Amino acid sequence: MKRFLVMTLLCAMLFFGCTSQQSESKTTAPTTGQTTGTQTGASTTATAGAAAPAEQTPASTEPSFLDLMGMRSKTQWKATYDITTDMTAAKMPMTQYVKGDKSRIDSAVAGYTGRAYVLAGKYYSCMQQASEWTCYESSMDAAQADVQSQLQSNPSKYKSVSDGTKQVAGVTASCFKLENVEGAAMRYCFAKEGVPLYISITGTSGGQAATIVMTATSYTTDVSDSDFALPAAAQQMPSYPG
Repeated sequence: MKRFLVMTLLCAMLFFGCTSQQSESKTTAPTTGQTTGTQTGASTTATAGAAAPAEQTPASTEPSFLDLMGMRSKTQWKATYDITTDMTAAKMPMTQYVKGDKSRIDSAVAGYTGRAYVLAGKYYSCMQQASEWTCYESSMDAAQADVQSQLQSNPSKYKSVSDGTKQVAGVTASCFKLENVEGAAMRYCFAKEGVPLYISITGTSGGQAATIVMTATSYTTDVSDSDFALPAAAQQMPSYPG
C-alpha cells in the first residue's frame, strides 16, 4: 500500500495535470448548503388562504471538483511543493509544470535530480548525474497505468464532496474529499485557476495508516514552451533480463 500511495500521488499529479479529457457533464455530490430546483424570476402576492411559496435557495456558484479538474487542461501553471510522509521525517521537494497537454515534474531524492515529462502522449524520464543528463522514453508499469486510467477517464466514479477551504501558498484554496480511489482516501485543495495546492492520500498497510501529503509553497501561471524541452536526447528504455 505504501508504494501504491506514492505512485497514486505522482500519477495523480503528472496525469491529472496534463489531461482532463473526461466529460464535464457528469456531476459530483452536492456541496454543503447546495440545493437543486428552479428559482422563479419574479415574486407574486399570495392569495388569501393560500400557502406562501417555498423560499428557494440559489444553487451554489462555487466550482465543483470536476469543474476545477476540467480547468487544468485549459490553463498553464508552475507549482512548487513539499511532500511529507509518515514513512520518513524528510521532506521531498517537487516542482510541477503544466501547459495544455504537456506536463513536467522535477524532484530531488538522495542527492539525485530527476524529471518526468508527458509530451504528445509519450512519457519521458530524465536523470542528472555529475552534471550530465540522460533521458529515456518509456511506458508506465501496469500499476501506474491502472491508476492513471481510472482517475483520468472516469473521475465521476469516485465520490467527491466539498470539504471547506484551506490557506495554502498565500491563497484560499477550495477543498474536496475524494473516496474510493483503490482503497485510499484523498483530499484535494485547488486555487481558483485550477492549480492543485494540497493533496493528501491516506490508506492502510498491515492495519497501519499510511499517509502522504503534498503542500504547495508557491505557484505561478507564467509558463513557457521552453520549460518542456528535454535536457538531453531521449533514448529507448533498456530492457533487463528477468
